[in-house]
Amino acid sequence: IVNFILPIGFFTAVEIGCSNLALKILSVSFGTILKGAAPFFTFLWGLYFHLEKFHPFIALALMMIALGIVLATLGEHHEFQFLGFFLQLSSTALAGLRWALTHKLLHNNGASSHQRHHMSPLTAIFYSSPVTA
Repeated sequence: IVNFILPIGFFTAVEIGCSNLALKILSVSFGTILKGAAPFFTFLWGLYFHLEKFHPFIALALMMIALGIVLATLGEHHEFQFLGFFLQLSSTALAGLRWALTHKLLHNNGASSHQRHHMSPLTAIFYSSPVTA
């Protein structure tokens, strides 16, 4: 459990910090547009941790989301700030990592078959919240 709780809490704290710093630099609308990349990052982390299987239709759907985000950001060129852009995308990538780690924790994917048990989401929050603070 410790192998998941500490990283989940840490990544949650860094995610919140990056997002808050980005919102000081970027407009709220642009930050929200960039947060739309969350499904893409969540899927990538899911592939990395073997929680998801690659399927061309899912990749196509995610590419359509990414294309929509690119088209939506074209109107923001006059307000573009690289640091804010980087912080917001980092926050979104960390959110995807947090979701993948939480999934592994709740479903205990790292344990052997005789050690598997499911943790409730409320228990996971109870353990990870102090680390986040």
